[in-house]
Amino acid sequence: MAASLALIKRRIKSIENTMKITKAMSMVANSKFSKSKSNLYVNNEYAKKMKDGVNKLLTNENLKEYVKEIDERKKLFIIMSSDLGLCGAFNSGTAKRAFIEKEKNKNCKFIVCGTKGRDFIGAIGGETIAEYVELPYYPSIKESRIISNKIMRYFKEEKCEIYAIYYKFISVIKKELILEKIFPFDIKEEQWNEQKSISVEDILTLYFDSVILNILMQSKTSELSFRIETTNNALKNGKELLADLRKRYNRIRQSNITNEISEIIGGVEALK
Repeated sequence: MAASLALIKRRIKSIENTMKITKAMSMVANSKFSKSKSNLYVNNEYAKKMKDGVNKLLTNENLKEYVKEIDERKKLFIIMSSDLGLCGAFNSGTAKRAFIEKEKNKNCKFIVCGTKGRDFIGAIGGETIAEYVELPYYPSIKESRIISNKIMRYFKEEKCEIYAIYYKFISVIKKELILEKIFPFDIKEEQWNEQKSISVEDILTLYFDSVILNILMQSKTSELSFRIETTNNALKNGKELLADLRKRYNRIRQSNITNEISEIIGGVEALK
């Protein structure tokens, strides 16, 4: 009985310590989420206007000329993941989709954001051309430009299709796993007057900067939302488990006290 009490007591202490860490992670996620969501909503408008502008600056003819040697068998996937765990389906969802695409496309390579994605792609034997870890929760054009420059350089060498796998933030309770083809794309809108002073490459550089920045923001906001949900659920489960363990501890302790009292009474009776 004494050994059982000591074991339960150690489990209670372990769960309490884990809950302290989980609560700290939840508080950090909550504090960052509001600003991340606000930044994302502003950037969504910017990204939409940028896409509209790119559509009007480019023509199908000059874009087709730029991508005329593209090899549809070659694909580059940009994977968005987190550096930390405890964020529910955020990493497992992107990992499963990356695995499916790798199996479908034998000639594919990856750009990975986040240590969880880097570890997973390595585990399934995927080849990465770049890995970016510890990206800030409030990404800026500085981070997106580093990634977009890498994409542009790789595209010039390999002439491949480019996709992104990430979670798009819809609302606090809804995040959508996206496989988005970001290049090449079709021009659908009417053109402005042709801008002779702007090259296709200059326009596409602005386009990639904008798209990657929005994807980073979508992913980081979704990650924080997932983490809030997961840590809150973990704290709820921890409280329930603690309550159950404390009941068991008290029952065993009470039983031990009752047995000791019975033994004392029995001893007294035997002496009469």
